Amino acid sequence: MFGKKYIFETSKTRYKRYFINIVYSFLILGVFYVLFSFYLLYFGRKEMKSAQDAFYQKSPDLIVVFTGDVGRIPLAIELSKKFKTSKIFITGVYARNTVDHLLRAMRKDDDPHVDSRQIEIDYLARNTVENVLSTLQFLKNHQELKRVLLVSSDYHIYRIKRITETLSRPKDSLEFHYQGTVSDLKAWRSYRLIFKETSKIIKALAFLLLWDGDQETPRVSIPQK
Repeated sequence: MFGKKYIFETSKTRYKRYFINIVYSFLILGVFYVLFSFYLLYFGRKEMKSAQDAFYQKSPDLIVVFTGDVGRIPLAIELSKKFKTSKIFITGVYARNTVDHLLRAMRKDDDPHVDSRQIEIDYLARNTVENVLSTLQFLKNHQELKRVLLVSSDYHIYRIKRITETLSRPKDSLEFHYQGTVSDLKAWRSYRLIFKETSKIIKALAFLLLWDGDQETPRVSIPQK
């Protein structure tokens, strides 16, 4: 496929061979891209099952929500009701939103099982790396919180875990688990988000290769609710 087909090759056959090789290369890359995209779902749901097992008879100390897609905050609210005592930290919230506004939008403002005082918001994070940095800073300020459940979408968990493992320090003795909303594979929107996530992971892995694991995690100012 990629080798020289003729001993004496004309310009026409050479350019034809180059073209065919390029087409095959793109096809192979496309297949790997699609396969990896679906691996994200498998990985995410495997981590979600692991989290369910980890918190079968105990609760997380903190539930963290990475904003960016629908359903994540409502899922975190339901998990907090299930675990009863868990605090919630929402990172990457739009500047005009408050805890009360978010609860009203979800019609949870009059839910007796939801305590707005247990919810704190970070307005600064603009991407997943900054979500993780804000979360680590929050945990640094609340060192009694050790078992953390990170909530996002199932396709997003792979990237979150890779970034969290790279940026966190072993000496902090933090225990991270992951839960996510489940992608609807009957909707085209889900495929668009999954394929887009694959390209974001490539960029994130490039960033992590440049990260110095010995350096102190940058301090991020976390505003209160």
